[in-house]
Amino acid sequence: MKVFIKNVFNVLGLIIILPFLPFRYLGKGLVFFSRSIYSQWKRMELKQSHMGMVVSFPCEIRGGKYIKCGKNAFLGPNGILSAWDSFQGEKFTPEISIGDNVTIGMNFHISAINRISIGNNVLTGKCITIVDNAHGKTTYEDLQKAPKSRRLFAYGSVVIGNNVWIGDKVTIVGNLNIGDGAIIGSNSVVTKDVPPYSVCVGVPAKVIKQIKEQ
Repeated sequence: MKVFIKNVFNVLGLIIILPFLPFRYLGKGLVFFSRSIYSQWKRMELKQSHMGMVVSFPCEIRGGKYIKCGKNAFLGPNGILSAWDSFQGEKFTPEISIGDNVTIGMNFHISAINRISIGNNVLTGKCITIVDNAHGKTTYEDLQKAPKSRRLFAYGSVVIGNNVWIGDKVTIVGNLNIGDGAIIGSNSVVTKDVPPYSVCVGVPAKVIKQIKEQ
């Protein structure tokens, strides 16, 4: 309730300020105003979030009651953030946690039926995918079914540490940990653990450089 009241006062404050902005700033003011309203509206779908969170339009959130976002989190436009608690009658207990000062680029897709944890100060490029699940297994029985008709199964948990930089069009899938300070090169597909303070690129992604303390 307190968060809702704060959101109302923020919106009212913006409405009061807008008419007094110089004409050259009016366009930017309207953009800021509309983004602020949209962000506060989308925040109400989440289990936990902070006032400084920015959600760009449009952004699709599914299962928000299982999703937490930290301070100053930024979600780019045309993203999908989903936590599935059921599919074809099967129940799951999903959890998505996004830390403080995280920036996720446009056209992202983050989907969990188990657990995805993103640490603090993580920066991603555009068109990234982070998933902990798949439609069906690579068995003959499953492959005889249409992909959308196969049951979801979880690989495990995806845990991304602090200060990680993830390039454009990276896919992260499986049961894995990405250590603090790691760099994932653009277009990489990460399916295994990435050590802290390393550079990882390729399909599948491999460590090409390990940074050690001087």
